[in-house]
Amino acid sequence: MLTSTSTANKINRPALAHAMPPASPRLSFDPMQMLTIFEPAQQLCRIPRAPQTEISDYLQQVALKIAPGLRNVVSLTQPLAPQLEGLLPAQLGREAFIQEVEQLVMVFAELLDCQTVGLRLEVLQKAMCPQFHVDHTGIRLLCTYLGPGTEWLEEAFADRRYLNNRSADNSHQRAGVVIDTRGIRQADSFDIVLLKGSRWQNNTTGGAIHRSPAVPDGQVRVVLALDAMSN
Repeated sequence: MLTSTSTANKINRPALAHAMPPASPRLSFDPMQMLTIFEPAQQLCRIPRAPQTEISDYLQQVALKIAPGLRNVVSLTQPLAPQLEGLLPAQLGREAFIQEVEQLVMVFAELLDCQTVGLRLEVLQKAMCPQFHVDHTGIRLLCTYLGPGTEWLEEAFADRRYLNNRSADNSHQRAGVVIDTRGIRQADSFDIVLLKGSRWQNNTTGGAIHRSPAVPDGQVRVVLALDAMSN
């Protein structure tokens, strides 16, 4: 598990090389940035990254072929690339995308000390979860490759008392949760977003308040979601 010496159990940080296959290309981000999600008051961690054209082009070509998306449980006890190859259409750019997903799975599994990861690749033409909510999970990783990124609400602009209330007029947000819309933030494409859920230890009344963005007409949103599975 990737941990910081500042955490309560004071476990030393392992070398990242232990978590990555020897032939893996260099990571496009510093995974140690993820450690902030373990701070008790931290509900969300965003790691900006530059878009990769090869991956974007690949997903543009195959998105509608794999719609509404893919779901699988991948195991780190077996090579990841063959598991991913069986899910994705063979086309120029697939290898780059497989390497990308493989890296994210490996780092996420190391972060949460698990051997199996639930993987979802969602292909959306409308918002999947348009109302602000908190996931009933531990820690979830999201990365949007095509279309608008995940939106979240900063804590100072949120009223959690209204999270379980739905607007009577089917509004896109739960009534009362948003104190001020200036607190709404949005990830860019290829950003890594870690969301702490209400099932994380000692976080029953917490969790990142977030929602799926609206997808413009004629566009497709492709988002990867990773969840740690029990070993």
